[in-house]
Amino acid sequence: MNENVNSPAMWLRYLLYVGIAAMANSLLGLFLPGKLSTWIGFAVSAATVYLLFRLISANSRYKTAALFGAGALICNLLGIASLSLAASICAIVAQYQEYQAHSELIAEQDSRLAGKWSSLFWLQFGVEVITVLLTAVFVGVLVAASGMDAAVVTGLVTVIVAVFSVVLKLLYLSYLNRTVKLLEEA
Repeated sequence: MNENVNSPAMWLRYLLYVGIAAMANSLLGLFLPGKLSTWIGFAVSAATVYLLFRLISANSRYKTAALFGAGALICNLLGIASLSLAASICAIVAQYQEYQAHSELIAEQDSRLAGKWSSLFWLQFGVEVITVLLTAVFVGVLVAASGMDAAVVTGLVTVIVAVFSVVLKLLYLSYLNRTVKLLEEA
């Protein structure tokens, strides 16, 4: 690995490690919901923002990703319900900019992987939109039609969403690992 302090490969490798920690924390949150997972999530988000700032010299989109990621983190840290929409919008913009930066960084070396980065963003965005729209309807219909307890139905929906989330995070980690390897080979 190129040990140059300004090496995008080095910072992306650290971002990969943070992504692994984020996925582990998501799984922890499923099995042990509570404040610990929330605070670990804040730490992971802060680390991600820091690493995106370190990548600014590699692609200017990382700056936008870092700024919007910091905005989402601040909104979430404040814990004010009325800021949750702002936090979500900031997180979406940050994710889009991060994925586009990854794509542009390796486009000349591997155009196919670059295209996968863009596709992954839209896949995640689509899953998130469908999840938000259908969760309320799905929970309401199941509770009304089956007489199931709302807490049970909400738990089932949470597990289903978590499975999709883990699959998408695994794709992210796979693409990021491939991106790092490409940059290390260059």
